[in-house]
Amino acid sequence: LFPWDAQLYLVASRNLLAQGATEEAEAVLRDGLDRVPLDDGLRLILAAQLERQGETREAFLTLQPLDRLRPTGLTKETMARLAWGLGERSQAERHAREAIQMGHRSPALANLLEQMVVAEEEPSA
Repeated sequence: LFPWDAQLYLVASRNLLAQGATEEAEAVLRDGLDRVPLDDGLRLILAAQLERQGETREAFLTLQPLDRLRPTGLTKETMARLAWGLGERSQAERHAREAIQMGHRSPALANLLEQMVVAEEEPSA
């Protein structure tokens, strides 16, 4: 792999994921992030993979640098979903609100917002 071409890491990791080689794919993604630390695709795919493995906190931490330095609506949506999964309601709401303010709209964001409203309406135990 050419060390500074994030696309090559993305393609390699996708191929490995398609073959079921999740550990190898994660290693390729992490290697890519060592070389291209703010690549949106590498961070989002690694975060998604970590989330699928139940490592929600690690996924959240993986996206934090991108969210701080170069946030996008998709990053904000993903951060909102991860924060919600961690039980961090105020962070989830803040990220969701910021995604909307950035003009980001998606069915996944709408579903998350609906979950937030329903949870807010439920009586506390």
